[in-house]
Amino acid sequence: MKNFLYLFLLNWAAVTESMLHTSARNQNQENKMEFHLNNSKIHWKVLGKINRSKRSSAESCNGNATLFYDQAVRYCCKKCPAGEYVGTPCLFPGGESKCIACGSGTYLEHPNYLSRCRACHYCHIETQIIAKNCSATANTQCKCNEGRYRKEEQCLTCTKCVNRETLRNCSQNKDAECGQCLSGFYEDQDKCQPCPQTLQKPCENQTDVTCTILCSPLSTVSENLYVRCSLIGVLAVLPFVFLLYCCKRKKDSLGKTAEVV
Repeated sequence: MKNFLYLFLLNWAAVTESMLHTSARNQNQENKMEFHLNNSKIHWKVLGKINRSKRSSAESCNGNATLFYDQAVRYCCKKCPAGEYVGTPCLFPGGESKCIACGSGTYLEHPNYLSRCRACHYCHIETQIIAKNCSATANTQCKCNEGRYRKEEQCLTCTKCVNRETLRNCSQNKDAECGQCLSGFYEDQDKCQPCPQTLQKPCENQTDVTCTILCSPLSTVSENLYVRCSLIGVLAVLPFVFLLYCCKRKKDSLGKTAEVV
């Protein structure tokens, strides 16, 4: 009898342990399924809010551009017009969603299925001015301040043609284009420097090249310095050389006369 009771208790304990393991395993599976289900719901909610602007496939709404396949409700709804966004999806396939107008400082340019409007752009106060104010259906339009031009979404300072020819004036989309130095100026390290007053001699005719050699728009500072210094040096030395030559000849002449006497 004791052996029978002992065996019965052992079997009962084994069965109970097996049932507990089975129950725990089932519970874990249920928890995993619930976790995946919750994750799936969260995933669909995120898709519904963030990716409403992306069409799942062209066939989802039979290629109708006025409809959009909503991942949250899993059927096609009508898009909201420009200047409005989706507040609540439609209640039945092909129905109209509840659209809400964009608030101040926001806009949407095209029919859409977005969950919010885009913020209006602000013009850079130091380099831009407002060409057209932002509205519910159009973003702000900016243009460069006077004296600046647009290049790659930036407003850069226009180049000034100082003492140079102006080949093209600065505009909204293009910088100014400068030519060679003006008459009376010469090129010196990308700058046009004024010619010295003593060298600003106009050309009298085509054979008079003095003015163009000493100071021409295309001449460089080194060329001008060499020419200028050489000419000044030669002109300064010539009178002394001539005077010495004359004195020497006179001295030689007097020496010969003394020898004859």
